[in-house]
This record gives sequence, C-alpha cells and structure tokens, in this order.
Amino acid sequence: MRIDIPRTALWAFFSVLLIACGVVVLRACELGPLPLFGQRYCVASKPDDPLAAERGRAQELQARIREAELRIAEKPDCPPPTITPEPDKPRPIKEVPPRKPDPQPPKVGEQLKIPTKIADLKGCWESVSGALPLESDDDQHRPAGFVRKCFCFGANGRGLLKISYTDGAKCQSSISAAIDGDVLRIHQPGFRCDWKGQNKGLVPAEITCHGAENEAASCDQQDLGRNRNLRRDDQYQRVEKDHCG
Repeated sequence: MRIDIPRTALWAFFSVLLIACGVVVLRACELGPLPLFGQRYCVASKPDDPLAAERGRAQELQARIREAELRIAEKPDCPPPTITPEPDKPRPIKEVPPRKPDPQPPKVGEQLKIPTKIADLKGCWESVSGALPLESDDDQHRPAGFVRKCFCFGANGRGLLKISYTDGAKCQSSISAAIDGDVLRIHQPGFRCDWKGQNKGLVPAEITCHGAENEAASCDQQDLGRNRNLRRDDQYQRVEKDHCG
C-alpha cells in the first residue's frame, strides 16, 4: 500500500530540521541563551586587561625594592672618613748668604741723642758695634752666632725691630719707645721666629738710654729671659731704612 505524503508537509519538516541544526550549532558555541545540554564546545577567549598587567609589574618592582632595602640594611655601616688637618706651616723666611761678623766697628754716622719729642726718633737706628754676639738663654750659654739689629720707629714711637743673623735668617718684631724726661726707654717684647727647625726669636728686653744735652746717648739693654743678661753703654747711629732688609 503506498502512502502519499503531501509536498507541503515535507517542506515543513525540512524547515524544522534546518532550524534545529542552526540552534544546535549556536548553543554549542555558547552563542545562544543557554548551552546545549550543559556542554561548551567553543571557548570564547577573554581580552587582556592592561590595568591588571600594569598592577602585576608594579607589585614585582615593589618586591624587588623591598629585597634591595633588606640587603642594604644587612650591610655594616661605613664610618665617615677621618680627615687629619695639616699642621700650620711656619712662615717662610727669605734666606740670604751668611754674613760674616764685622771685623771692625762701622763708620759712625749720626748718633742717637735723647730726643725732646718722640717724633724726632723717627727712622732706623743700629748699634755702632755692628753685628752683636748672641748666646743661648740657658745654663750652657752656648754661642748663638752674631746678629745685626735695626730699631725702626715711626713718628708715634712705635715700629719694628729688624734682625738679620750671620747664618742668613731674618726676623721682625714690634717695638715701642717712650720719653721720660731725659731718659729714652725702648720696649722689645719677646717673639718667636722659626727658621730651619730652630727658633731664632729673642727674649723680651728693655733698653734704657741716658745722655746729656747734645751728647750721644748711652744705652743699657736688660734681657728679661732666664739668664737676664745685661749689656751696658751701647750707642746707636742712624742707618738707612733698608739697611737691615
């Protein structure tokens, strides 16, 4: 017996089958409202999150920084470098060829007289004996060579004592003078003068000069050091300013 199926029914069945196949495919790739039978055949990839990546890199850098800080903290502290100050260097002294002692007193020029006012003392004065012998200021009284001393004053009675040794050393120190009636007093303070590892300075001294009117003054020098040496009856004459250097 032959069954006749209407053509319309066949087209309807074919359309339903085609729609069913499309739904199956869409649900299998999770493109429909619900996955087919709870199965997932196509996995949709999620786009990369740039913010999350940057956060991850920041956390990695922070971890490295903490690790470096820990390594630094474990190292011992280094003491600061010690700087040793250089000792003060003595002032250089100009060396000159050694001068031999004068074989005889120099020619006497204008001799020192007791001035009526301190301004008349202005200029440089030197012993008429020229270079004078020195000795050490201790119990041995060792000879310390010869020295030429120039007393250079200004108009106010203050000035410089310029000394030059026969071994070439040259030193300077401040001095002052005052007039007390017919007496001239010169104050020479003690001072230090370093030269080739030696102190070439002098002990303090007081020089007292007496003299009659219009006569050359006679001067006594009293050293105020340990030995308190006394030099009597010395006389002074005027010399050029650069005579003692």
